[in-house]
Amino acid sequence: MKSYIILGLTVFMTITILVGCSGGSKSVDTQAPAQQLEEQDGLPIEEDIGKFEDIEEETAALVQAEETKGSGEYNMAVDDHVLKATYSGNGYDLLVEEDKSQEVTEGVPVNYLYIQYNGGIKTLLAQSVDRGNDWTNSVADILNPTLSNDGKKVYYETGSAFTRTSGYGANNHRVRIVEIDTYNDSYFEEGGIKKLLDNNYGPYADHLILEINSIDDAGQPTMVYPVVSPDGEQVVILDDFETDMEFMDIIDSKLREQNGPPANEDSQAIGDYIKIVEVPSNGVDKSSLEETYHGELIKHSRYAAVVVEDYPYEGNYPFKYAMQFTNPAYPEASDSYRIAIMGEVYNVRIKSKPQMDSASTQQKIADRIEDALLEVVSSFPTDSSVDVIIFEDFEGETYEIPVENMSDNKSVIAIKLPF
Repeated sequence: MKSYIILGLTVFMTITILVGCSGGSKSVDTQAPAQQLEEQDGLPIEEDIGKFEDIEEETAALVQAEETKGSGEYNMAVDDHVLKATYSGNGYDLLVEEDKSQEVTEGVPVNYLYIQYNGGIKTLLAQSVDRGNDWTNSVADILNPTLSNDGKKVYYETGSAFTRTSGYGANNHRVRIVEIDTYNDSYFEEGGIKKLLDNNYGPYADHLILEINSIDDAGQPTMVYPVVSPDGEQVVILDDFETDMEFMDIIDSKLREQNGPPANEDSQAIGDYIKIVEVPSNGVDKSSLEETYHGELIKHSRYAAVVVEDYPYEGNYPFKYAMQFTNPAYPEASDSYRIAIMGEVYNVRIKSKPQMDSASTQQKIADRIEDALLEVVSSFPTDSSVDVIIFEDFEGETYEIPVENMSDNKSVIAIKLPF
């Protein structure tokens, strides 16, 4: 609306000048408009125009203030932002700024989270917001932003200013996650960010180590450190945290304590839960073999490995071994399913969840499996029970095959050769 006022002033000035000049052609002796104004009003034309210019400048300033105020609830002029912290990585910076002229809640300035690539334009990812009764999705200060290993999302934590609970957990921070492509910002897990495990941590890559308040066996306050998967599932809880700890060994050890004695980790040995039998060769050359699995035609010469749930009995793949693994999560297991591993995969594990709201358990099957037909003896006590077979390829990329008793969908994973 203010922009029209500026236009109106401009028109008014133009009309004034035109009126002063109206009357058609004048002789050289005719008085100029400035002389007419000076004689009629006693006001020099320079002062008159200067007044219009002052009004125009004041109006423009008013328009700018109104537009800044109306552009968003917390969208103040950039000059009000103060850099609070910078978190730098390879080719990017995560910037946290705050606007001390506004508070999202008492004592907490509005915070902003940006990502900036190679010193270029800043992109706003998140900012403080008060969502009233939805306090778990309210954001106060922004702390410890962390870029995911694939560079597609940013984890960050916010403090407890909006927490509406009491007890030892009332001071816990909350972790949120922002998808960079879509700017979708959602709640992830309770706790503060201590470390994101990178690809050097094998099966635990992309897991977050968080810090939360708890109580020990004596009822005294303490801090514990849950290890959480990218899906938000708690794997184990660490008692201590140091930046240079051997996290993979410590997590493995915790899983052994949590799940009981593991299977023999040598894929060629017989352990408590695994049995292996060599299979005589059927004479088929796998390099020229083509078979259809669950509607997908597979030419084995094109792939480093193919993993199939419920391999067909009429298949002709030349397996070297038949393996049977009894899932230790179900000592009285009675169901079974088959996973065909054609080629070579690594760090093979099974994760089991007996029902929707229960915790998952994870167990290693073998460090390496090659050309084996694996039978898993397990159980599905509820309709929501699920087993997940997890493994890695030659580059360390992780794959999952979910197995559900109530599902007719069967997985086929084909891993291409590197050339």
